[in-house]
Amino acid sequence: MHMKKLIVSVFILLVSLGSAVAQNEEISKEESVLFSDFLMGPYLFIEHIEYDAVMLFGYRFGYEANDKLGFLVEYVVGQQQDEFNTTGLTHHASLQARYFIAPKENKLRAYAYAGGGFLEFKAFTHDNYGLGYYAGLGVEANMSKSIKGFVEPRYLRISKSGWNVYNNTFSGKTEIGVFWGVRVKF
Repeated sequence: MHMKKLIVSVFILLVSLGSAVAQNEEISKEESVLFSDFLMGPYLFIEHIEYDAVMLFGYRFGYEANDKLGFLVEYVVGQQQDEFNTTGLTHHASLQARYFIAPKENKLRAYAYAGGGFLEFKAFTHDNYGLGYYAGLGVEANMSKSIKGFVEPRYLRISKSGWNVYNNTFSGKTEIGVFWGVRVKF
């Protein structure tokens, strides 16, 4: 008897979930909330560390919580030489939040964003690791219903918590960066 009640309860639950998912799919077909960014741009190291600049290429996966707020996971990588001409890779993996200032209907939408995450300079004369925090303003332009272009200048702060095998060379450095790319909505 209990097994029969359990089976009926599970069946009713599954039918209810299926109905809710179908309604949600109708809403999500109208407005997509997931997107993907393909980006590139330089980090320009204005306070002297062992690297002058690096051109980064990367990918972001994002979620729009509503018309104003979005969250992203970003990974960018680039290759360059340090001041001793030793080639290495720079990696920056971070989380980001953004807030749209302009209304959704505008062809150009301005937004403010902030983020931070792990920053690594690997296989150079001296390998450096630390946290990189950033903030900036961006603008996205509608190219079609599901494709947008964007430009994002950022202020980057390399944390004092950075470390190095030989010494702490980051020591709270301030840098700038600029990214541009294409945003594709699913």
